[in-house]
Amino acid sequence: MRKLSNGWHVPEGDTKMSRHIETDASPVLAEYEEKQRKTILKHIPEKNTFVDVGANVGVWSITLQQHFDHVISYEPSVRNVECLKLNVQGRTEIRNTALSNFNGEAEFHDEIKNCGNSKLWAESDQPGLYKVPVRKLDDENIENCSLIKMDVQGYEWQVIQGAQKLIETQQPWIAFEVSADVDVICKFLEDRNYDMIDNKSKRIFIYAPTSGKNAPDKEAFGRRMGPGPYVKLLPEDKQKIAAERHGN
Repeated sequence: MRKLSNGWHVPEGDTKMSRHIETDASPVLAEYEEKQRKTILKHIPEKNTFVDVGANVGVWSITLQQHFDHVISYEPSVRNVECLKLNVQGRTEIRNTALSNFNGEAEFHDEIKNCGNSKLWAESDQPGLYKVPVRKLDDENIENCSLIKMDVQGYEWQVIQGAQKLIETQQPWIAFEVSADVDVICKFLEDRNYDMIDNKSKRIFIYAPTSGKNAPDKEAFGRRMGPGPYVKLLPEDKQKIAAERHGN
């Protein structure tokens, strides 16, 4: 682990995430993906519990812990969690666990040069793998959830599958990184009366319930990139993965 001059702690050997945050005035003033967080904070009616899935070194956790009553950060990487603990300074509940659609354990791979690309690994012959606990979010006793953010390198759909009950009963906002499963996720949420928040990013989508106590004003909704399908926003290799997964 090393400490950047502005106070951020990052895993030793990381270069990608470090470039994103090394110009921050301080960790609490993180600029990476700041527009998405500002959009959420502007429109979300309730700021009770924020669940940060794939918290990495804490860019979302450290900034949103200033606004939400409770932050729970999920990060299975041993290297990342070491930094996450120092960055959030005890104000966030950290769970050193991966989330998916099952309870058990799975192989995990740390990407040394890009700590944001560490992830669950389907193939067991990759060197440097280690086992991590895996949980369904539905079984994690989350209460008063207002927002879930997911950045888990292509496993977002599995996380949502394991959080179906929570989503249906507590109606949190959902922010997720666009992956090969993007259109499946959009349909899942839209079938439950969610709609897309007007968000300029094509890499992170934000969805909110259209009714209930956590629904924003109607002016918050919008789709600048059109009605979809959204897999077309992905590079060709990820579009191919989507076609293989979903038979398109």
